[in-house]
Amino acid sequence: MRDLPGVYSSRRISIWHALFLPVFFILFILVFKPADIVDLMSGTSTGYSFNLTITSCIILVVMIITRLLFSIIMKKRSNSSYFNYLIWVIIELTACVCFISLYYRLLTPHGVFFDILGRVAFDIIAILIFPYIILSFSTQLQFLENKNEVSESNRIRFYDDKRILKFISSSNSILYIEADINYVTIVHTDGDKIKEFTLRNSMKNIEELCKKHKLLRCHRSYIVNVAHITSLHKEKDGTICAKLDHTEAKTIPVSQRYYLGISESL
Repeated sequence: MRDLPGVYSSRRISIWHALFLPVFFILFILVFKPADIVDLMSGTSTGYSFNLTITSCIILVVMIITRLLFSIIMKKRSNSSYFNYLIWVIIELTACVCFISLYYRLLTPHGVFFDILGRVAFDIIAILIFPYIILSFSTQLQFLENKNEVSESNRIRFYDDKRILKFISSSNSILYIEADINYVTIVHTDGDKIKEFTLRNSMKNIEELCKKHKLLRCHRSYIVNVAHITSLHKEKDGTICAKLDHTEAKTIPVSQRYYLGISESL
């Protein structure tokens, strides 16, 4: 089951939910005047306008409380799914229906609570489902846009010694880069497999580019992605090596010159 993006519990989205739902509710009632709920609002001594205001305030308060709780829960949980979010939306709608029904029951002492509950449930859910759809759609769009921006900023472009673009990859997929005279070999992952791409260029020319993506020089002939280093250890001959998190990747030598910089980056 797909994880729910963190943007759904962000402060900005929570504020939008708390404000947009009651505002949408008021506008919908004023424009379309659904007969059943208008009759319910008009059938008490407090009057239509007052009841519309109080009903909207109940939705506002419920949304503020539930969205605050949702943000707290999301921070404590390591992950959550779209299904969990759907359950939470149902809880929010149920809370709105119950408190609004209780309010109208207090205004009509001789009314039957479950009759009022049925009328309120149908109208409130039918109206509020629209802002939920709008907000969910816009939140998902925002998540996809942010994801694309992050993905694009994470891409690293390698050019050869003639400044011709030869290879594009996510920096996260690169394990290490190895120099071989006038060539460099970019060792990267493709799914669970390790692949190599050989490029005519020097380590000196690509070192600054790699630094921007946290690929650091660790040896005269190697640049390593510190994000993939699981440990540094010393061999029997005194050579320091970096072990990577891919089972098929070889250990990478780390010279004394670069050891401090690599160890501080872990």
